[in-house]
Amino acid sequence: MSNELFTLEASSDLDGPDWLKAFRASAAKAAAGLSAPSPELEGWRYSRVEEVESARHQPVSGTGESGVPVAVSRYLNELGELAGHVICVDGQVVEISLGDEVPDGVTVGLADSAESMRVGDAEPTDAFAAWNAALSTAPLVISVPRGAEIPAPIAVFNHVTQTEAAVFPRLMVTSGENSSAAILEVFSSEDVKSLVVPVTGFAAARASRINHTVVQDLGPQMQQIAFAGAEVGQEATWRSAIAALGGDYVRQRLDVRLVGRGSTGTVAAAYLGSAKQMIDLRTFQEHLAEDTTSELFFKGALAHRSNSVYTGMARIHSNARGSSADQANRVIKLSEDAWAESVPNLEIHNNDVRCAHASAVGPVDQDQRFYLESRGVPTKAAERLIVDGFFDDALSHFPVAEAVALVSGRIDEELNREVAHLEGHS
Repeated sequence: MSNELFTLEASSDLDGPDWLKAFRASAAKAAAGLSAPSPELEGWRYSRVEEVESARHQPVSGTGESGVPVAVSRYLNELGELAGHVICVDGQVVEISLGDEVPDGVTVGLADSAESMRVGDAEPTDAFAAWNAALSTAPLVISVPRGAEIPAPIAVFNHVTQTEAAVFPRLMVTSGENSSAAILEVFSSEDVKSLVVPVTGFAAARASRINHTVVQDLGPQMQQIAFAGAEVGQEATWRSAIAALGGDYVRQRLDVRLVGRGSTGTVAAAYLGSAKQMIDLRTFQEHLAEDTTSELFFKGALAHRSNSVYTGMARIHSNARGSSADQANRVIKLSEDAWAESVPNLEIHNNDVRCAHASAVGPVDQDQRFYLESRGVPTKAAERLIVDGFFDDALSHFPVAEAVALVSGRIDEELNREVAHLEGHS
């Protein structure tokens, strides 16, 4: 992997208003000074980031597809009623729609200033995320004013059609005091080999509530390196979940900064690996105020020669008395050739707290399988029932209910393929 991910010229060649060009130029200069990530660094340990050949992927500068892709139309039909949606194809916005029930003052559109490109202190620091600021072609902003309650999710679709492209989706979400919103992000692609580097930032003001879910359903050749960060104010709640289903090498980093007293940040994940896929999950739960709460609940299953990495840090700062932090990551290996690393960590600087972490990697539980078999359920059907229940538990933690049926359906499709694969080799 080259030490230089992208170039200053790639940033300067992009079109846009003068303020955005100036913002990109400043960000590109900063990004160029950062070293490319390496598995030798703790935050990238066990990763396959050295396989990301960024030099082969060209940032998309043209308009590309102008219509709504068939895949996105399918998602829209499956998701049912939404408060609104944004459709981006190859990094360009092709459609923005808001329903009549959306409260006055809620805005969804392109960023209009350098300030709107940033959300609090939730900015990422690694080189890929830094290049997102330098190469994003259509940065989006969703703003929810004080007291507004959006009755259904706003969905943001990012679909890739071009091969050897580099796409940099950027979404900033702000919620005013005592407001409520649900945001659903869907990442998908044609069967192409490209790179997606999304950055999503949230700022939750006092007593506001943000529910967020990511459905990553990329094609089998795709690579993704994603960052999502939230800054959560006093008595506010940010709940997020990830369904990692597709791609070749896919990485998601989630940072939650609990900066206000009584704030809450929860993260859930359901991930399913197949073929030679790698799913790379990193989390940081920062407790920076009293009586804050963070919870993490991840579940994954790995088939064939796929592998996963989870590393997490829950850090209780010295001024975070009365805080609570939980981490749990459990992985089922559906194949002897699958591999998983699971490393939860705690760093505690105050004695008046409650913290716990749990980690488990292993095959399908033999006792559960035997119980079903003893009641006449065939072995493969028994294993399938166990895995289905395993994921149902994870999906119960997803905060955007409209996404659950979509994710469950995709998991069923993958498990059906896995069962067919095993039967074909039995």
